[in-house]
Amino acid sequence: MHRLAPHRSPIALLTALGLLLGALAATLALSTDARAAERLGKLTLTPTTGSAYDVLDETVTTDAACPAQTTELGLYMVNPANGQVRLMQRAAYTGTGPVNADLPRGSIEVIGWLPGPEFDGVYPLQLHCLKAGENPSTSAAYFSTNIRVAGDTWTVVDAESTTTALTAAPAGTAVLGAEVTLTAAVTPATVAGQVTFGYEKSGTRTELGKVTPTAGTAVLKTTALPQGVVALFATFTPTDPDAHAPSAGSVATYTVTPAPTTTPTDTPTGDPSETPSETPSETPSETPSETPSETGTPTPDPTDTGDTAGTSGGSDTSASGGSSGSGGASGGNGSLAATGTPMAAAALGALSLVLLGAALVIHVRRKGLLTFH
Repeated sequence: MHRLAPHRSPIALLTALGLLLGALAATLALSTDARAAERLGKLTLTPTTGSAYDVLDETVTTDAACPAQTTELGLYMVNPANGQVRLMQRAAYTGTGPVNADLPRGSIEVIGWLPGPEFDGVYPLQLHCLKAGENPSTSAAYFSTNIRVAGDTWTVVDAESTTTALTAAPAGTAVLGAEVTLTAAVTPATVAGQVTFGYEKSGTRTELGKVTPTAGTAVLKTTALPQGVVALFATFTPTDPDAHAPSAGSVATYTVTPAPTTTPTDTPTGDPSETPSETPSETPSETPSETPSETGTPTPDPTDTGDTAGTSGGSDTSASGGSSGSGGASGGNGSLAATGTPMAAAALGALSLVLLGAALVIHVRRKGLLTFH
């Protein structure tokens, strides 16, 4: 039995690579999109009015309890134009029943973070039940009400909250110039209003179009997304803002890749129109003078180009087949793109196991526990 020299660097290298790839695979497999926020119930504010140029100093009550493991309350104001939120007040939470808390005085004016110059409108206020480490973009539970800003005053209004969820197909990425379908789902589905679709890139927002929802669904198809990484948004504006509040949905990251370069398909050389011009000009001058006297065969018609047509038809079939093959390749790329993160996680996990297995084999062979005959 011949033992390998006690050189440990290959084992260490394979083990390190295997562990690294395994960790990366686990990260990909466990990564998910932010959870859709769930409205738990109504939020009541005291007082119900104040100066728009002052900070909030509110007592908040709810009609239900926060979920288990909630450790903090955060009162956020929502800008319905883009879905962004701003923390107005916060406090620790240790209760088990409906919330009744006197929140510490805030540090920012009600309209201090809005993009102006026109601030008048209806804005949702959301009390998020936060678990340790959560932020409002990933929080799955909140209570809400709405305030109307008019001039220098804000007032609680009884407008019912709405939600807007935006999806894009194909999901996650598309090729430059390809059609992307944006779908906004508005709830309640019976609310009348209009959805504005658009994208944001490098801090600049571009509107793509407005659609009136039907049964709570608005759909816009577009080929105008620019190359690169963009954020997609859909904002719902109710027809009656006193009855319903506006809302917004977004796809934080959407990637538009360059269009693939097209490889020219080989085509038959030569002009098929040349063949008919040559064949009839020579055949009638030689064949008709000899054929009738020897074989009695009818004289060939100069316009008969059956052979030539057959050749041309074969060329067309070959060219068409090449194009069809190219289409198949394109379909394959689309299938891989749809697989996305799960396929990458599976591939990295498999490679990680291979590397760890190789490291184990080398190790046991050096220990003399494994031999090959």
